[in-house]
Amino acid sequence: MEPDRTLEYEILREMSPAKKLDVMHALIRQARELMAAAIRASEPELSSDEVDARIREIWALD
Repeated sequence: MEPDRTLEYEILREMSPAKKLDVMHALIRQARELMAAAIRASEPELSSDEVDARIREIWALD
């Protein structure tokens, strides 16, 4: 059974395009931070630059 998304859709409809873009950017930043944390947890020896490179590699595959 699918959850009722009526309220979510209403909130999105009421948002300005600029606000939707801000939300999208925040979600992308959060996804990147979560991905970086997962990479660091599995490979703690990597430098920040190496973690960034790994993220770019993963996102390039999509």
